[in-house]
Amino acid sequence: MFSRDERYEPMLAVWLVCLSPDILKRSKVEAIYTLAHELAHVYLEHSKHFGIPKREGLLEREKEADKQVIKWGFEL
Repeated sequence: MFSRDERYEPMLAVWLVCLSPDILKRSKVEAIYTLAHELAHVYLEHSKHFGIPKREGLLEREKEADKQVIKWGFEL
């Protein structure tokens, strides 16, 4: 959809969480935690940080996702 000034503006955001088939080799608890952790990145909108150099802020985002998983009750 185009706005009046002719710039494209997305109508909705699309999130894609990709998991390795190796997740099926983990214990049920570990697999659920991993899935919850990846969904926490979506919930926290961490994809907005793609412009940040790969390592900068990575540890902070991982810790934030882990804290969210614990808030949801999926602590390992």
